Amino acid sequence: FQKVTDEELAQIESIVNAKIRENVPKVEDREIAIEKARDAGAMMLFGEKYGDNVRMITFDPEYSVELCGGCHVEATGEIGLFKIVSESAVAAGIRRIEAVTARAAEDYVSNELKVLDEVRKLLKNPKDPVAQIASLQDEVRELQKKMEAMAGSQANALKDDLLARATKSGSVSVLAETLPLGDAKAVKDLIYQMEKELQPAAIVFGFVANNKPQLMIRI
Repeated sequence: FQKVTDEELAQIESIVNAKIRENVPKVEDREIAIEKARDAGAMMLFGEKYGDNVRMITFDPEYSVELCGGCHVEATGEIGLFKIVSESAVAAGIRRIEAVTARAAEDYVSNELKVLDEVRKLLKNPKDPVAQIASLQDEVRELQKKMEAMAGSQANALKDDLLARATKSGSVSVLAETLPLGDAKAVKDLIYQMEKELQPAAIVFGFVANNKPQLMIRI
């Protein structure tokens, strides 16, 4: 009833790849009585309709026994490599795992290693790229805090000038300005401050954040 964890996915991969390396041969029973298949512990999908005789595929009686009309390898070793690439929810209480095998799995692993190699190069080949990335993330967070503080100071510096530009429409103060600020949080803090000073008020601020023009309105 929850997302399959990375540790659980790794465990699933390990179990499947161990059976692949064992090269377990396929055992096929094409016309077996359904009761006999049920007694053998064959997996039967809920909602499927089965006849009196069924096709049962076995790869190790202790591992995989199921009713199936599809195609199968002659032995598990033909699969080569099993690599999970995604995990998602299908329905309540049902998770779907998608994987690649054989050449596709090799290509997937190769591409992932190329990405890791590029990351190492960008980080100047550190001994521990994960620790290096974590350190850079900490630095980015600190810089963001400093930038937010600077944007807040810049907004406060505009406050007196903006108050002087407000006009009256009856009993309501009206202020519509384009601000030289690029931080939405700083603009939001400023518009709340202006509303307290001018209320009742209608305030419109235009600004550009992340290269996108935005409007913030406070009534």
